[in-house]
Amino acid sequence: MPPDLTIEPSQLNSQGPAVAGRLKRVLYVLDLNPVGKFPSLAEQALVLARAFRERGSLFLPVYLGPLDPGFVNRHTGEGVAIEGLDLGTFRWAGLRRLLQLVREHRIEVVHWNFYHPLVNGYLWALTVLAPAGRAFLYGSYFATGGRPGRGRGANLKWVLKWPLSLRYRKTLCISEYVKSELQQQHWLNLQVVYNFINTERFHPDPDQRREVRRSVGAGDEFVALTVAYLIKDKGIDVAVRAPGRAPRRCRALGRR
Repeated sequence: MPPDLTIEPSQLNSQGPAVAGRLKRVLYVLDLNPVGKFPSLAEQALVLARAFRERGSLFLPVYLGPLDPGFVNRHTGEGVAIEGLDLGTFRWAGLRRLLQLVREHRIEVVHWNFYHPLVNGYLWALTVLAPAGRAFLYGSYFATGGRPGRGRGANLKWVLKWPLSLRYRKTLCISEYVKSELQQQHWLNLQVVYNFINTERFHPDPDQRREVRRSVGAGDEFVALTVAYLIKDKGIDVAVRAPGRAPRRCRALGRR
């Protein structure tokens, strides 16, 4: 596990003394429905859950449910617990289940991804109903919300929004760019934590490299590969234009 992903009590503890080197027990909520596939984010969550278990702690992913049986089996086969809950719209049944998970698993850190960071009804309900000893994190993949405008109305908007952002002990950004954009929006407690690569599955393989280059007819070209949703928000337009400005012959490949 990369050092940046080690959550130390000295950083996040909200009550009680810190215990050096102990990982917090994390509930990781993300709006992702992995039916019929195994997305990279799901793989990262599985790697983290396994690493937390090996360190005597818990990392519990909660997905937008219901979950595909094959997806569940992939986790239970490695002794990793997961949950599938429909949290897209606030429902009392969903809140009750979240509270059960927090209490049953003695959750100390609640980390949200892909939900509105300020008007999340589940988050505020947990803040009121299960506040003791818990830190709240928000994961930002995109610099959403826009930069502060000008004028009296815009100033009032940011004066009201800024205190709400303080509810999060940390806002985790996947890049320096996202961090700089959120700083423009007056967010505090920002920290960059880069996505990691599962080196158990992805590692240099000269034979495989030669086969892939042969299959795409690369020859002696320099090949740049972009693995992402092929949308402008991912900078795909930059990747498409870049080969034409490269100092040598270059080919760009995209995979999603």
